[in-house]
Amino acid sequence: MVFAASPPWLSMHKDVLSAEPQTLTEKQSLVEEIKHRAKISIKGKNYPEAETLYTKAIDILTPSEPKTLAVLYSNRSLCRFNTGKYEEAIDDAQLSINNDGEYVKGYWRLGQALFKAERYGEARRFYEEGIGKLGAGEKDRAWRREVGKCEEKEKEYKDLMEGDMTEIKVKPMVTSKPSNSKNSQSKTQKKTEETVIKDMETGVEFSQSEVIRGYKIIDGKKTSFFHHEQTEEEKALIGDIAPKRLDSTTTSDPASSSSDDLKDVSAWNKAGTWEEKDVSATAKEQLQALLLRAEFRTESAVCSVTSVDKLEGHASVATVRGKRRYIFEFSLSVSWKVVSSDLEEELGMGKMSFPDVDGTCDGEYEMTDFVVTCCESRDIVDKLVRKGGLKDDVCHKINQWVDTFRAMYSL
Repeated sequence: MVFAASPPWLSMHKDVLSAEPQTLTEKQSLVEEIKHRAKISIKGKNYPEAETLYTKAIDILTPSEPKTLAVLYSNRSLCRFNTGKYEEAIDDAQLSINNDGEYVKGYWRLGQALFKAERYGEARRFYEEGIGKLGAGEKDRAWRREVGKCEEKEKEYKDLMEGDMTEIKVKPMVTSKPSNSKNSQSKTQKKTEETVIKDMETGVEFSQSEVIRGYKIIDGKKTSFFHHEQTEEEKALIGDIAPKRLDSTTTSDPASSSSDDLKDVSAWNKAGTWEEKDVSATAKEQLQALLLRAEFRTESAVCSVTSVDKLEGHASVATVRGKRRYIFEFSLSVSWKVVSSDLEEELGMGKMSFPDVDGTCDGEYEMTDFVVTCCESRDIVDKLVRKGGLKDDVCHKINQWVDTFRAMYSL
């Protein structure tokens, strides 16, 4: 694959963008690799880079995995939305919903893109459909706010159309001076009769302007003057530089690298531009320990996390051209309890979940599935746990783990 006049970040990902996995396992492995890199790109607001990566993942993924495709299309819609490609963002969001009608983020992305495209009625409809897909306990405040914005815009448009048309000032039409039809025709004729030059060796025709701009023929194809094909001598000197997949078991000579450096290095990386180490086990252990220390105290009550019921996901550290990147994505659920300050009376208990804990959250994590199994006063539980208090301290503990994670593996 030739990357002519490409952005600098493209060569960094050439190993995965040029890869052609054959088996289902290879495809799934490559998609996971691409998703990790794209998340880092989004966090750095490099949306064109992330869009390119997601496009590669979509191209290689089989149609038999619609749920994964829904996520990929939704994420690419986000990238295109942030680069002003609203119509393309709409198409991707619609494809996300088509692949998984229960994927709520697809509806959100579609509503956002339609609103930017000034299609307010459609945006409102998909926001309302998305609200209907929210799970128990999920907040719909942000969704309702967007519905309100759409309704305001629809009203503005309706008022404009139903307004008194006599109040609209119409500017007089300005007519241009009559042109010399003879000169106009001669100019048009010159344009249409542009000289065509035929390459006698290949038979390919060039316009005079193309000759001036420096087009030429390579292997029977018209291409830029600056296109360069390697000579046999150059190929012998440089060797075969086409990207090749490397098996993780044969990445390099153990004598030349330490086992720690080789462990979990990407099997798709040949040039050393991207190396990633899986640290999920250590990360989960540290995060769980911090979550179990989460609590909130008042004069009359103590709220605390009693157990971590679910902690799924992964964490890894990537080295990209000498720069360290920190990648993590977790979904967790904890049980909580509220007791009186003297620890003699139990005031309530339940569970709460944080489905999206990753580097794109900017330190704010959405809580869902807030379940109360028993309580003396729902108002007290809501105040101390759901609306702040313990929930905020759980988020604080997660951020504390993020800081530890970065410090532990910093260069």
